[in-house]
Amino acid sequence: KKLMIDEKNLEVVTAKPTMVNNTYGTPAEDVQRRDFTINALFYSLDRFKVIDYLGGLEDLEDGIVRIIGDPYERLIEDPVRILRAMEFSCRLGFTLEEQTLKAMQFHAPLLKEVSPSRMHEELRGLYTKGTTSAMLDLASKLGIISSWLPYPTATMLSQTRQLMQKMEGFFSPATNEQQLESLIVTSLLLPEVVNRCGISPAPPLHQVNEAIELLLHPLNDCLHLPRYQRHRVREIIIGIFRLCSGDKRIKKLKKRPNFYLSLFFFIQLGREYPKELGKTIGFWHKQVSRWPATKDDQVVDPKLMFSDQRH
Repeated sequence: KKLMIDEKNLEVVTAKPTMVNNTYGTPAEDVQRRDFTINALFYSLDRFKVIDYLGGLEDLEDGIVRIIGDPYERLIEDPVRILRAMEFSCRLGFTLEEQTLKAMQFHAPLLKEVSPSRMHEELRGLYTKGTTSAMLDLASKLGIISSWLPYPTATMLSQTRQLMQKMEGFFSPATNEQQLESLIVTSLLLPEVVNRCGISPAPPLHQVNEAIELLLHPLNDCLHLPRYQRHRVREIIIGIFRLCSGDKRIKKLKKRPNFYLSLFFFIQLGREYPKELGKTIGFWHKQVSRWPATKDDQVVDPKLMFSDQRH
């Protein structure tokens, strides 16, 4: 369960039952079933004291992510712990403990055996942490990116990470999980779509759509994206290329449900390709500056997109 205290999300978890007879056991036994030492701390409400059985407090002070028990065995039990370890390391700026790191690199291929629905569920939770771009960078440095993402999604990693950093810098982690997933998947696909289709002259939309389908297929096999999500990502990217083509039907484009998300990514492409898209970017900048103040329920504030301010 999640609680909101002082505008902070706190996750409350119960004791983990044993696999044998579904009993809970003692706290000292329970911590052995947790994943990381920094994630296995108890708090005594009657003594107002943190109870630490496995050196989690010391690892917190030293900034270390350490798997409980034998990391090679624990990653066989649940390979998704590889992603969780990277997320902790990226979000907290912690170092991966040596044996934990070696086990992650050794067992990374096991990620391919995780069911797509399980991967999808796990990653949706990680998206809200705002560390996906950093995780991509770390996975690349560890040599395990191909075990996480399918070819050819990860072939444009440098451009993907830059785009994702811009996205994470603009959209708040508090953005709903469904929209964050759309933004993440768009960031993963867009650089390769641009690489295949080009940006100037703007390619025909049927060619863009074919490229999207070719890239979505292996990603969907890996992450089991819902149909509505695949449709939304497709609409966002098609919208980006409508803007790249110089489409200036302002009223019609604004009515599209994902227009503002397409506009955000289009602006990022304009910064990467100023010669090709500068004139069109200037047109939309001028139009947006004339629009009235945004409503509270609007997804994004388009005026902020041109100023690199966080939404």
